[in-house]
Amino acid sequence: MEEIIICGLIGLAFTALGLQLWQKSSHLRRNGEAATAIIFRNEAKYSIRKEIRYYPVIRFKTAEADEWITKQLSVGYNSPKPEGSNVSVKYDRDNPGEVMIDSPLTMTYLPLLLMSIGGIGLMAALFLAISPGL
Repeated sequence: MEEIIICGLIGLAFTALGLQLWQKSSHLRRNGEAATAIIFRNEAKYSIRKEIRYYPVIRFKTAEADEWITKQLSVGYNSPKPEGSNVSVKYDRDNPGEVMIDSPLTMTYLPLLLMSIGGIGLMAALFLAISPGL
């Protein structure tokens, strides 16, 4: 019984995270403004597994208000991104703090991967629920 609950909760969490990321990226693909950002610095943080992850802090200028936006990205990397390098981003015109790196990896593949992992977890929970004794 505990395995069913654990698989189900993990599956739901991954599915919800993937859906949230998919919704954000879809909104930015349709309505977002493209910009070139500069990697300003990297913030080092420990992951759950006690490994260091580097979160780029980017800076870009909005087209509408000619305003500088500085934002730490929510995706961390194993090694720091080169400071001063350029990266393409999409941001929400109404809320420039809503920003994502404009790449197929972050805007398409990562949400799909998370939703797939979540679906597998949910199917595993369902399988465990209907197959008692395994």
